[in-house]
Amino acid sequence: MRAISTWLSDESGASAAELGLLLTPMTLLIFGIVHLCLMTFSAMQLNYAVEATARCIVTSAASAYTASPCYTSTATDTYFTALYKGITPAPAVTYCNGTGFSNCMTSAYACTGTASATNYQVTATANYKINAGIASKTVTLQAKACFPHG
Repeated sequence: MRAISTWLSDESGASAAELGLLLTPMTLLIFGIVHLCLMTFSAMQLNYAVEATARCIVTSAASAYTASPCYTSTATDTYFTALYKGITPAPAVTYCNGTGFSNCMTSAYACTGTASATNYQVTATANYKINAGIASKTVTLQAKACFPHG
């Protein structure tokens, strides 16, 4: 009986056991914070690139400047890709409510609530993948910018 009580009251290794219990949640918390920061960074970069691209489309259409980096869809895609510095793969970009870049210069869109204003809308979607070792989750990041012209 004495040997059992001595074994139960022995506290050697208690610190190692406590560290083992706390290390897993702390590691998950730290990696979760890092992923949240990277996802927020990617979302901010996506918003910046979308806003700058929409503005570029407006200014090139307003001035009819054919050497503008946003005068054609290919040039606009290159411009957007150069601006986007997020860590996700290349986002999918849609111009002018998905009607095509050529309609940006002529069609009227109602993103500001008024059908009479010609608006240059750019939307982008990127997928951020959170990989937690045994499980992964994909979060969709979306950005939309609409600049009126007129």
